[in-house]
Amino acid sequence: MSRKRCLVIGLLLLLGAFTIACSNYEQKNVALRELLPNRAGFRWVYNGFAEYGHSLDLASITTGGGKTLYEISGLVDDPSGGEAPGPFDFTLTYQIARGSLTQTLSPNSRVLDNMFPSLELIRTPLVQGTSWQQTVTDKAGKQRKLQSTIVEVAQADGRATYTVRYEDTADGYWEQRVIRQGDGVVAVELPWEDFTIGYWLYDEASGYAEERQLNALLPPLELRLLYFGPIE
Repeated sequence: MSRKRCLVIGLLLLLGAFTIACSNYEQKNVALRELLPNRAGFRWVYNGFAEYGHSLDLASITTGGGKTLYEISGLVDDPSGGEAPGPFDFTLTYQIARGSLTQTLSPNSRVLDNMFPSLELIRTPLVQGTSWQQTVTDKAGKQRKLQSTIVEVAQADGRATYTVRYEDTADGYWEQRVIRQGDGVVAVELPWEDFTIGYWLYDEASGYAEERQLNALLPPLELRLLYFGPIE
């Protein structure tokens, strides 16, 4: 076999392997995109510890070059009525690429879970026990190694939820998030002194405009459960 022919065959094999790898990653990326809203205009409203709250608005979704970017604007609640120093606005970007979902916060964000400005939230396969290590830089500029694990997979209202724990392998600091199909992050938990604090999604104030308008017309959830009982 001539050297030229061997070179051509080698290049074709490499191209085939690359194509297969890209196809596999795209399948994984599709599974991750199902975890987030599928069009711009979605709003997340979160409530939490000690009157904490913030909201997020999905401005755009762009896909290309093997990745999907979600550009989001955010605003942390100011319970002081304007007396506390700002700014309270921030940006957040989700990126899906190579079977991984990563979030990046703008610098000096005042969100409650701002320890790691850039963090890989979850990766495929989306099954209990999936585990990986990631090296991140905390808000003080120190590098830290996190052991990250999908510790639970469950179903809620017909949608999958994934509980992911991130633990510092050196000092035991940890954070935990619940990610729900279609909504993204719906709960965050982290330690604070001798307590556990966090925040969670306020479902009835979240969603697309038409969903929020419909929820505003409905009686409170407590009254609906009282008169009609839980929906099976």
